[in-house]
Amino acid sequence: MYCSSCNARNNNKAKYCYKCGKKLQNIEFSRTNINKPVKKKISFQKFICSSLIFSKNRYRNTFIILASIVLCVALSIPLLKGIPESFNRAMALVNLASGHLDKRILKNQTELFFRDFFIRIILILLFWSNIFLSLVILFYAYILKRNFIKFNNFYKK
Repeated sequence: MYCSSCNARNNNKAKYCYKCGKKLQNIEFSRTNINKPVKKKISFQKFICSSLIFSKNRYRNTFIILASIVLCVALSIPLLKGIPESFNRAMALVNLASGHLDKRILKNQTELFFRDFFIRIILILLFWSNIFLSLVILFYAYILKRNFIKFNNFYKK
């Protein structure tokens, strides 16, 4: 049995550690269990408080989130403009039914435009989900900060 405070090995029947004198617990630990790092639970609220409300770099962190929102909006606008064009080209190739065109070339071109269309949609969804998550984080930080100020003002009276 190992002591929980000094990690000294003791007799299994001992009630107190021979090295530090503290009371031993009945739980047996092996050396591998003692050296394992303890996983800390991180909540969303603690993350927001530590990075956006009470951090020395809170203005920098808020600026980074706002910059990511602006960047995602700026990147999604050209993607949005190109969606109808890609889809119309793909559908025009699907509707094209002339006998003098090679079917493999037609199929490859159609697949290319449909891939372009779906990649645009996936990227737009990715950008918009980033925007949504960033706005949720900023809004939650605002609410936490407002509640913290109200809480402090209540107890200062």
